[in-house]
Amino acid sequence: MDDEIPLQRWLAARVLTRIGATRTTQAELAERCGVTAAYMSQLLNGRREGSLSMWDRILREAGCPLVDYSGSMTRPEHRELEDPGLYDIAREITEEFFGPGSWRDPRGHRRD
Repeated sequence: MDDEIPLQRWLAARVLTRIGATRTTQAELAERCGVTAAYMSQLLNGRREGSLSMWDRILREAGCPLVDYSGSMTRPEHRELEDPGLYDIAREITEEFFGPGSWRDPRGHRRD
């Protein structure tokens, strides 16, 4: 499993792709998230680790939420940004916070 991408690096890549596509600056995103531009840069460049709640806020403000709390992984208008690995990460996070067996795959796939 040496080729696995660490979660925060994957999240940062997702955010950077989205803000690049929408021509949003890191400073603008930082302002919307209520953090400094320097802190945002450190998070997105892997020099600092952010909490799950911070990454959730960043992803939502960037327009690419990890989980839409209505039960779907992303809103329909963001489906083109969806990554199959997203479901595995969401399952990991859900089960970490809510316990084993709490994940329900929105695609209808059975759990391994």
